[in-house]
Amino acid sequence: MNQELLDLMKANLKDASVYGKIEKAIVSRARITAIVLGSFLIIALLAVVYAFVQQTVAKKLQEELTNQMEQVRLYKSEAEKQAALAMEARLIAEEANKMALEQLKECQERKRK
Repeated sequence: MNQELLDLMKANLKDASVYGKIEKAIVSRARITAIVLGSFLIIALLAVVYAFVQQTVAKKLQEELTNQMEQVRLYKSEAEKQAALAMEARLIAEEANKMALEQLKECQERKRK
């Protein structure tokens, strides 16, 4: 009976060591999984912060673009006004040139007579 008891205790010890190894493997896997998931979490948080920073930069650039587009509209309007004035000045200059040529012809005709 003592031998049976000893054999049973040895079997339990072997089972305990096997269970201990299994338990260590499970804990090790859990630790590795926790490290991997924690790393992914840190990367995801960094991505979120980067996205907020880029969003802020994009909003500032959008405001700047809006302001510049408004300036472009103003400059275009001014350029159109200046072009109209230049066209008017050209027409006036052409008319004055015609009048000067006519006066020159008249003067030349008077000289001949």
